[in-house]
Amino acid sequence: MKLITRTNLFLVSLVFFQAFLAYNFLTISLVNFSQKDGYKTIENDLITIRNHYRQFKDQFWRDLIHVDNKWAEGQTKINLDNPDEALPYLMSMIHSDKLDYLIIKNGEKRVGINIRHPFTEFPYEEIPFFEAKWHPTVFNYRSGQSLFMIGTLQLSPGLRVNIIKELNDQFSKDLSYNISAGIILYTGDSAISGTLDPDYYFEKIVQLESLTKASVVDEPFYDIPLYGKSYNIYLSRFDTLIDKETEIKLALFSPNLSMKQRFTSIKNQFLLISIFCVALAMFISLFISKSISKPVQVLGQSMTSLKNGYFPKVKPVNKATEINILFNDFNCMVERIKYNSSQQIALIQEITFLKTYNEQIVESIQEGIAIVDATGHLNLMNRAFYDFCPAIKDMEIPHVREIPFWNEHLEENLNLVKRKDIQNFAYISRNDDGQLIDIRLYPLRNTGYDRATENSCVLMLEDITVKDQVESQLLQLEKLNSLSILTAGVAHEINNPLASIMSNVENLHIDENDLESQTSVTWIKKEIRRIANIIKGLFDFTGSNQKGQTEGLLTSTWPSRVSHYMKYVLKNNPDIQFSIITPELDTNSVIPDDEILQILINIINNAVQALEHQGRIELITEGRQIDDESFLVIKIVDDGPGIQPENIKRIFDPFFTTKPVGKGTGLGLSIVYGLVNNYGGSVNVESSPGKGCTFSLIIPRERRCEG
Repeated sequence: MKLITRTNLFLVSLVFFQAFLAYNFLTISLVNFSQKDGYKTIENDLITIRNHYRQFKDQFWRDLIHVDNKWAEGQTKINLDNPDEALPYLMSMIHSDKLDYLIIKNGEKRVGINIRHPFTEFPYEEIPFFEAKWHPTVFNYRSGQSLFMIGTLQLSPGLRVNIIKELNDQFSKDLSYNISAGIILYTGDSAISGTLDPDYYFEKIVQLESLTKASVVDEPFYDIPLYGKSYNIYLSRFDTLIDKETEIKLALFSPNLSMKQRFTSIKNQFLLISIFCVALAMFISLFISKSISKPVQVLGQSMTSLKNGYFPKVKPVNKATEINILFNDFNCMVERIKYNSSQQIALIQEITFLKTYNEQIVESIQEGIAIVDATGHLNLMNRAFYDFCPAIKDMEIPHVREIPFWNEHLEENLNLVKRKDIQNFAYISRNDDGQLIDIRLYPLRNTGYDRATENSCVLMLEDITVKDQVESQLLQLEKLNSLSILTAGVAHEINNPLASIMSNVENLHIDENDLESQTSVTWIKKEIRRIANIIKGLFDFTGSNQKGQTEGLLTSTWPSRVSHYMKYVLKNNPDIQFSIITPELDTNSVIPDDEILQILINIINNAVQALEHQGRIELITEGRQIDDESFLVIKIVDDGPGIQPENIKRIFDPFFTTKPVGKGTGLGLSIVYGLVNNYGGSVNVESSPGKGCTFSLIIPRERRCEG
């Protein structure tokens, strides 16, 4: 089925469905409204009738009270023997023009008159006189099929007056004045009067009363069919007879025909409107579906092309319609997909490049690297790892226990690292080839995207055989440096007294004449020269007697040698931080590297001792021009306790030291000062208590050969 047909059927069905819902809703609403309106009308009619009845009864009371008041004033005296005189006078006291009868009884004698028709006789002897009270009394009395409202008053002992209103059909008409409903007054067994035929409608009243509970009235009935017509009926208590038990009831019959006619007319009009709307919907749906189906077909074809990997564009119409907006949005979507596709391809290429790049980096690292998963199996091993463990090269998924130098101690700490109980673990082992291998374990950081890497760790293997040899050499160098410092100190301590002894011995040789003494003095001189030669050898060993050189080496190696030396020092002082900052790439000077190393080691050793195992040391180099001459400036900066101002001037004096006895000779800075000065340089010190110390070595650069 084509889209246009489906669209038409859908729209028509939708209109039919809406019309059906609206019709049912309108029907229910009209029924409810009609019922409520009918109830409201009949209730208003009941209120109007009750008000008319109350007004009549109030006037009835006022007439009795007026007669009683006039009699009490003594303005008249009734002569019952002359009714033509007494009755007109009493009638003049009554204001109401709606009373029917007036009866006077004095003892056993009665006189009566028909008020509405004075010259018409009526059987007033048949109306009983009930026991009267001294105050006015009003009650209802039924005689046969007639109903009377009687007002009685005792004017004096034996003298009574009754005023009477017959509640007949005329009375019912007066009660229902200005209302459209018909009424019937009835008691329990028969109808009495009304504006409708009592015998004709009383049978329906009896049927309706049988539907109420225990003959309780005051209940409305809606849309009751009666002799081919429809009525809204209301049964209500109205009044009681003199016995106060027998009720006078009122039945209101409000015709419901006009409401039914209006209801039917509205439904017919709505049905016609619904049919018109359905026809209009069919016409509009045909028109709209044609304008929609073609663009939808174009859009569908474009979507198919997009699915096949092409990026088509649809040509928008020249109207500001929803279809045009849809086409523009589709074109924007195609452009966005095209852009995202190109970006995705670029990202894939970048990820592939990074993957390859990282793999190359990992493969280029000389240390062996592998991932140990939660079960202890090895994954993602680089080539260097296989060099350490060639036995596992042919295994598909080797276990750490397959590593030749693996042991239980490593197994225990591997589990601790995987559970992150410890952050790292290091262990040194020697393999069968004599290689010294540094084994390190680190927890593998899990970003949360890969559950498979949980409880995994990184295993690194490094051959530290050469490094161990270098560190051994540095340790030997430090020992030699310490011995050099000690030798220089001993040489300085011995050289001065030895010169004094030699001078005195020379004097003894001149003054002495005997052979034995001359022999002793000669032997002493010989031994003194031997000691001097030993001291000279010590000075040659320490380098204190070297002269300044005019040319240095072409390549400077002292920065790397200082770094190697400090690695050993920092092993014993792990809380000391050391760094070399050499923005000046040319670190050559006129001082040979060995002597620069000796100078720097002396100053750095003093800084390490002053920091007391915790602090920071920086070695900074920079170039400086002074009077067109190039210098290399080396600064050694520490954040130790500093030097007291009174000691700064003496720190270069031989044998001056602030260290405890046995901790220093006081020759280190003297040797530094002497060596730098021998090569035309200078040493400066900047320090204050609590703010560290800075030694600045200003050394002439090496003179380079041209050509």
